[in-house]
Amino acid sequence: MSPVRRVVNIHDDPMAYFLSRYDEETTKTIKSQMKAFFEWLNNRDGWVGVTPKQLLIRQLQAEDPYEMVELIQSFIDSRRDLRKGTLEGNVSTILEFFRKNRCRQT
Repeated sequence: MSPVRRVVNIHDDPMAYFLSRYDEETTKTIKSQMKAFFEWLNNRDGWVGVTPKQLLIRQLQAEDPYEMVELIQSFIDSRRDLRKGTLEGNVSTILEFFRKNRCRQT
């Protein structure tokens, strides 16, 4: 059974849309976490140059609903030098980016 497709209006700048929902201090933390994720992502085969908008599109078009979950897990596995709470915060931020931009598959 193929995943259910739905129409989603992706903002021109989904990162700015995501950040607009938070205060200045929280925004600094989120920017740092997302920057680390995208730097890591853009160094992986098949993901070079992927922007936040392209990531959301890729999530919506994914045949495998676990593609992003596995990607995020690989990112976290690469950062085992960080404390557990920091890693959990990173995961939470990345998942929230998808949720706020209405690109979470269920």
